[in-house]
Amino acid sequence: MAELAQLRTIATAVWQEARAENDFARFQPHLEKIVDWRRRYANLFAPYQHIYDPLLAEFEPGMKTAEIQAIFRVLRPQQVELVREITTRPQVEADFLYQPYDEQKQWDFGVDVITRFGYDWKRGRQDRTAHPFTIHFGIDDVRITTRFMPDYFSSAFFSTTHEFGHALYELGVDRALARTTLARGTTMSMHESQSRLWENLVGRSRPFWRASTRAYRKFSRCSLGMCL
Repeated sequence: MAELAQLRTIATAVWQEARAENDFARFQPHLEKIVDWRRRYANLFAPYQHIYDPLLAEFEPGMKTAEIQAIFRVLRPQQVELVREITTRPQVEADFLYQPYDEQKQWDFGVDVITRFGYDWKRGRQDRTAHPFTIHFGIDDVRITTRFMPDYFSSAFFSTTHEFGHALYELGVDRALARTTLARGTTMSMHESQSRLWENLVGRSRPFWRASTRAYRKFSRCSLGMCL
């Protein structure tokens, strides 16, 4: 585990630099070392039906790779057909998303939205990062991060609403479970269902943006740089 921690720490630093420069070759040897480590780790749990089973257990206890593959065998044809159908439609006008918006005003807008959604700032905070994540220190300390891109409004906003969903899930744990192993989200899929709910089903919904037109007048074109 100490070896993995060292590999990840070094790889993360290199990844941030390589990502900024669009230089995968620079990051590749570090990724290969981590993949090799994970394979060696999985082999400690042999025999198994699939080499990913021991790794999947870290995120979805009790589930096997074969079960995941069965789910995607059903979903994939439908997803492919959906993507094909979408590509036949005219492209929507999305130029307003790819404009330079003031970072502080993006921050303020995102904070205002998740405050209205119900984020408890007395039990958490938000910071900037290279890749958004949520971190849980306890029922009363669940922190989120977001990422800003100079010419893409959606990055910070949807990162903020996504991580809010993770945090709200953790902040909703029953206090009776405090200081026990049950005082966390159950599985990664459950966690992602909550983050995606707020990011996509709410944050990308027409009713939400219609409400935003009325509720966020102070973030109009003259302030944020875009008309909601």
